[in-house]
Amino acid sequence: MLDPDAVEHVLKQSDPDAYVRRILAGFLEVPFHLSLAQIRSAESLAEPAPALAAPLGGFVDARDYAAEVEILVDASTTQAPAGDIADFIRYFNDRYDQLGRLVRRRREVAHAVPLNRVKESGKEVAMIGLVDDVSKAPKSGHRFLTLEDTTGSAEVLVHANRADLVAMADTLLSDEVIGVVAKASKDGGLLIADQIIRPEIPWRAENRAQLEAPVHAAFLGDIHIGSKTFLDGPFQKMIKWLHGEDGPAQERALARSIKYLVLPGDVVDGVGVYPGQEDSLSIPDVLEQYRQLSRELERAPRHLHTVILPGNHDASRPTEPQPAFNQEIRGFFEGMETTFVSNPSTFSLHGRRVLAYHGFSMIDFATKVPGLSLERPTEIMKQMLACRHVAPSYGAKTPVAPDARDRLTISLEPDIFATGHVHVVGNDRYRGVALVNGGTWQAQTSYQKMHNLTPTPAVLPVMNLQTLNTTRIDFSGHA
Repeated sequence: MLDPDAVEHVLKQSDPDAYVRRILAGFLEVPFHLSLAQIRSAESLAEPAPALAAPLGGFVDARDYAAEVEILVDASTTQAPAGDIADFIRYFNDRYDQLGRLVRRRREVAHAVPLNRVKESGKEVAMIGLVDDVSKAPKSGHRFLTLEDTTGSAEVLVHANRADLVAMADTLLSDEVIGVVAKASKDGGLLIADQIIRPEIPWRAENRAQLEAPVHAAFLGDIHIGSKTFLDGPFQKMIKWLHGEDGPAQERALARSIKYLVLPGDVVDGVGVYPGQEDSLSIPDVLEQYRQLSRELERAPRHLHTVILPGNHDASRPTEPQPAFNQEIRGFFEGMETTFVSNPSTFSLHGRRVLAYHGFSMIDFATKVPGLSLERPTEIMKQMLACRHVAPSYGAKTPVAPDARDRLTISLEPDIFATGHVHVVGNDRYRGVALVNGGTWQAQTSYQKMHNLTPTPAVLPVMNLQTLNTTRIDFSGHA
């Protein structure tokens, strides 16, 4: 129900139907009544995507501020699973419990019934389950969803004339947890989807936790120390720039305001990551690669606090979640302010909650979801936030360990979501969450050429932690 003044406001929009859908998407559950005040409040949460380079200004000297780093979620103490069937059952039950609670917050599925009871629940039924399969009827264009929970399974028809539901069904990945509201056919033999509900990140008010001062964080994705294609010249230029001694006056002021460096994985090129890698290495010893990385970072300003997580090229277990680096590797960084976290992990920087994930699963999203591409990483990140999971599909290209608890879920709602892996820098916003991919400091590899992936190397995203605006500084033109 809409108040009369709310109706008048809606009808003034160029596309009233699309406008109402956008406003309603901002609510955890669809309200029974909407006033103009509620609509204007929801409007304030909607924000346009930021420009590639946000305006500079309002800088501080980061040396005047102590680092404020707190680890909130970390999987470094995860015990290795035994690898038997009980591990998998426990793992997926935990995922269902975690994400099912988030889905159940929505009023439409708050009273969802177990899947073994959906056929006896009357004309309309709400259910929550893991996606077991999504198939398409070739002639009609209908989609069929097979859901699973601890009690059994159920099949739901997504009618081809519901373009909105078909579009969502086509983005569903196996093993993600969703809610479905369905209506029974006249004979009661078929369930027809009326709504598909993901766990989703709720809308967050912009700048809802204003900081005392606009300290900044820089994101150095995929450095790949030890590779012959590591871009040493641009990297040294960037290190010099961090001292605030290079570039235009505003850029120097920006550099001096940086308090944190976040390295979201693949900080070295590793050894034995793929067949024939030894031919592409300038440093063939993995520990020496980390020692060289520490030498490079020691040239940065001493007031910087660095947060490092592993990626698939790093010396951590190959399955996700990956624990933080061991003590031997940490020892190379003893002279610096450094925090080591798992992949993925959640930590706060000056009160801003950061979800950091290297991003290996992006290849699963890009190959399975129409319209997604590794060259547009922030679009994939948006779907991860909607799924509340960074790697939902078990058995795909992303190696996942069936630990006792699924630590790849997005349990805490972040202010910032940072990734790497794809070597393509990017920044955007999604429901008030700032998205940033750190790009790379490695030139295009032969593997990337073979797959027509063009990286954007030597571009440094710098985020104002007060406003969450991101500025890109391009060092790619420096030899």
